[in-house]
Parts: sequence; C-alpha cells; structure tokens
Amino acid sequence: PGVEVSVVLNKGEVTQLHNIWSGTTVSATYPVQTLYIAGETRIDNGRELRGYTSIPPSMWNNEYFNPVSGRTGGNGTDLYIYNPGAAQTINWQDSSGSGSFTIAAGATLAYSDPAAANHKVPNDSAAILTAVNDFNVIGSADTEGGSYEWGFNLVPSDLLASEYYLGWAPGTSDASPSLNCS
Repeated sequence: PGVEVSVVLNKGEVTQLHNIWSGTTVSATYPVQTLYIAGETRIDNGRELRGYTSIPPSMWNNEYFNPVSGRTGGNGTDLYIYNPGAAQTINWQDSSGSGSFTIAAGATLAYSDPAAANHKVPNDSAAILTAVNDFNVIGSADTEGGSYEWGFNLVPSDLLASEYYLGWAPGTSDASPSLNCS
C-alpha cells in the first residue's frame, strides 16, 4: 500500500517498471501515456507477448466495437471486460449471434468464459459490447498462440468517425494475404 515508485519525468522522457501486479495505478501531475506489456514463456519453448495502451477511466465508455478480422493463427481472439462499478449486464453481438451476461462489481471477465459469451470472437467477425454504465475492454489476438499475437484496445463508440488514417504498416514479403497479418 502507498506509493512504491516515484519518478520525475521531463517532457519526452520515458521510464519503465517491471513486475506490476493487479491494482497497480499510475498517477501524474500532467498527462502521460502508459503502455502495459504482458507476456509469458510457454512450456513448448514458445513465447507470447502483447502490449496494451492504458486508457484513463475518464475515457471509458458503455459501448465498444471490436474490429479484428480474425486472422489469428487459428487460436482466436478473446476480449477481457473490466467492470469498475456495481454489477451490471453486458450485451454482446457478433456473427454467431447475440446475448448478455452479468459481470460483478470490480471484476474482469473473458468473453470466452462460460459465464459470458462462452466463445472467442469468430473469425472474420466484428463484435459489439454495450452496457448501461461505463466499463473497459481489451482484446488479445491469437490467444494462447505465438504466431499472430497482438493486444489491442477496443474502439469506444464515441470515438467512431466516418474517416480514419493509418500510418504505413508493411507486412511480410510474402505476397499471400493469408500469411501477412501485420
């Protein structure tokens, strides 16, 4: 309990903290960006690594869209929903259908959990999650796999627009779109 690490950063400087645990918070006098990197070494000598940009609670929403196409090496995309407030119902919809589930106060629940949607996001499907109160949700592509893994934040509905621009993102030199998932 209490402040475990205090760092003074000037504009443009970075720092890192290894081995954070559930309940870790970051506070700052001025706006900062935080990135969480999660990974593990698997028993088959493979590795998993995903990065997530921290979204401040003031930007959380009650409606999110998951635009992932499903190119995940066959291991699927899972979503992790965090409910900061009182227990509430989350409504979901993807290409397999729709439904709802209840998430407890202060709990995190995987989309694939039997108490939630009970499946990963289907390949080539978007997903939408809605609730009455704000919550947060992140996604993990190629769950439990090491080939096409990436972590991402879902898109809150209030950030949707009719036009977006992406930086150039070269993929592999292979001409096959099925192998090019950058």
